[in-house]
Amino acid sequence: MKSIRYKEILVLSYQEKKAKRINLDSDIVVIRGGNDAGKSCVLKSIFGVFGAQIRRYPEGWNPEKILVLLKFTVDGVNFKALRIGNDFYLFTPDNKAFSFTKDMREQADQLSKLFGLNVAYPSMNYSLSVGSMLMPFYIDQEDGWSQPWSSFSDVGNEQEKKNVMLLYTGAIDEQFYMSTSRLISLKTKYQKWEQDKATQDNFINLIKDRLETQDLGVTRDDFKEEIQTFVEKIRDLKNGQNKILEELQALYYDKMFKESRITKLHENMKAIEDDFAYALEQPEILTCPVCGAHTKNTAIARLGMKLDKEDCRELILQYQLELDDINEDIEKAQAKSETIKAQIEDIEEFISTKKKEVSLEEYLYSQVTVTLRKIFHDKEVEYNDNLERLGGEIKEELEKQAKMKTSNRLTMILQDFDRIFYQYQAELGIPKSGKPKIRKIGDKMNPTGSHKPKMALTFFFSYLYVMYRYGTPVSAPLVIDEFKQNGLSMQGLNNLMEFAISHKKEGVQLIFSLLDEETVENESARIIDLKGKHLMVEEEYDEVKKEIEDLMWKNPMLRNPE
Repeated sequence: MKSIRYKEILVLSYQEKKAKRINLDSDIVVIRGGNDAGKSCVLKSIFGVFGAQIRRYPEGWNPEKILVLLKFTVDGVNFKALRIGNDFYLFTPDNKAFSFTKDMREQADQLSKLFGLNVAYPSMNYSLSVGSMLMPFYIDQEDGWSQPWSSFSDVGNEQEKKNVMLLYTGAIDEQFYMSTSRLISLKTKYQKWEQDKATQDNFINLIKDRLETQDLGVTRDDFKEEIQTFVEKIRDLKNGQNKILEELQALYYDKMFKESRITKLHENMKAIEDDFAYALEQPEILTCPVCGAHTKNTAIARLGMKLDKEDCRELILQYQLELDDINEDIEKAQAKSETIKAQIEDIEEFISTKKKEVSLEEYLYSQVTVTLRKIFHDKEVEYNDNLERLGGEIKEELEKQAKMKTSNRLTMILQDFDRIFYQYQAELGIPKSGKPKIRKIGDKMNPTGSHKPKMALTFFFSYLYVMYRYGTPVSAPLVIDEFKQNGLSMQGLNNLMEFAISHKKEGVQLIFSLLDEETVENESARIIDLKGKHLMVEEEYDEVKKEIEDLMWKNPMLRNPE
């Protein structure tokens, strides 16, 4: 089992010239602050920096414009994760980038290796998503309190999500997981072939009368010369069509290019006008509102803006004249279609030529029917072969699972989950309602009011209990956003916090958020108080900026992030 621990998180905004550093290196970390202080931003950024798909960020927090650096360890070895916009980086202990990508599949592959997860979604053809790897360890403020393991959007379909649950809780091993996922993929393909076959069968039923063939008393030799002439006419028609199409394609491409350039030039003129107006209102030094770069604000520089605008205007006029010529050429090319029309009429008249009271058209139609019947027959054979092959592979996979399945172990895990679930439910004071149902891995929860957060925590820690008892492949810090949910009293809040602290596995971090009037009675807890309405502050900007940029300069690919 790989063990992950979070050490420190740094967030930086070049646009606002603000930053924040938060020390996470404690077994219990409390992020405390008022509404809009940035508590959820911190917790979501911990997962967002890895590439997990956060369902919703707080209003005003744009992860694409904020740099996030997370320091963490895997089995005691130091690593760093950095997010710049939609670029994701991973660093070795000596601060060398060993992974850089915009592709979430590549990011998932790198993290699965780092976290020791050797499984994949065959239906997605890549490793477990980042969200799937981390979903057992996070309750977000929104969806996480409604259903277990629901804080990320990149966890596959419901069956794949349940398979990850079974894998993490030890109910299935990696080999069984891969087999189960492969079975889903095979069944999906089987259903697709079944649907395609049914579509063809329905189509054949609609046209079956037209597919009936009869002996016309003529052969190909009877129409040998006519067929040759027909082929030549069709070839001439095709060549004429292709020539016109190629001409029109080139003209429409040029038209699209000119129109896009004109649109872009209008946008440039508007941007220049905005920049000029902005420059008139600013002092001698201009500061870019996006990246923070500085430039001199002189009369010459502003004159340059005006000249740029005039250049744009001249180019628009030039492109417009060229566009008029292109539209005229398009009309000429379309007029040539009259030639094609005459060729088609000639062919229609020609195929009415008869031999032995049978027209060339009737003969060709009969041959087309024979060809279609053969195509449909060959396709029918292909459908049946594939359905037979996939059916055999599904049966083989099911037999393989039956051999791999350790029924005693699975039964023991499910019984343990059910037992600990009701034990935790009683500890949290959730009353029993009627005859208790057997709780299974993957169950949904539907309580309301003050029992909702209690039930969410019951599920959360019941999963953690069986995970650590039966061999989860990876362990990560537990992150819980806002214990205080609607309908929960202050005493209820304290009970939830005490429950979480007492039931977390020793050595595993617990990181959670509280409102500024709330507190936790635990001497070992590291409490991070966030003041004011904004997470990042100007006082920490220079120091955080220097540390992040020092890391960038050690890796040439990361230079000039602004």
